[in-house]
Amino acid sequence: RGDVRPDRGAPERHRRIVARFEQLLDERPEDMLSLAAICAATGVAERTLSLACQEFLGQSAVSYARGRRLDLVRLTLLASDPATTQVTSVAMQYGFWELGRFAGAYRLRFGERPSETLRRGS
Repeated sequence: RGDVRPDRGAPERHRRIVARFEQLLDERPEDMLSLAAICAATGVAERTLSLACQEFLGQSAVSYARGRRLDLVRLTLLASDPATTQVTSVAMQYGFWELGRFAGAYRLRFGERPSETLRRGS
């Protein structure tokens, strides 16, 4: 008849995809993963990953992964000694090679410059 029935298993399947994605990020926290690499590691197509991430995370896979890496930078800066730590090296440790973009994304997410976070740490 041509009736289109919703895939009732999609929410559970998407939950499992997001769980695999988060496991990947836990296993490779310092890697700046491309969308293609994420899809290959999770075993799903870009569209499927996109739908699952939008449904459960409210954002794209790449944005979510970048946010997690920014969070790790912040935690590292807060736990570091400002006398012996450079923001640049911490940013690069977590795959942020374009430092101007990194600084802008960091400030947008946390409302302060990475150097300010470092000074507030330990």
